[in-house]
Amino acid sequence: TCTLDAYINTTVITGLSGLSITSTISTNNATAANSVSIADYVKFIVSSISGNAERIIGSLKLHRT
Repeated sequence: TCTLDAYINTTVITGLSGLSITSTISTNNATAANSVSIADYVKFIVSSISGNAERIIGSLKLHRT
């Protein structure tokens, strides 16, 4: 298991912080209006991992059509 926090730049995304991640699939939704602008970045920080890794960071590239 581990804990996940999602950010837009340096701001925690409301409703997507302190999520307990396990091997069970779950759906989590942000609970506030979160806007991402050009040059913003979204990052995911994973902590409290049971295993060897201390932190895993993922990013998401957004495409506006």
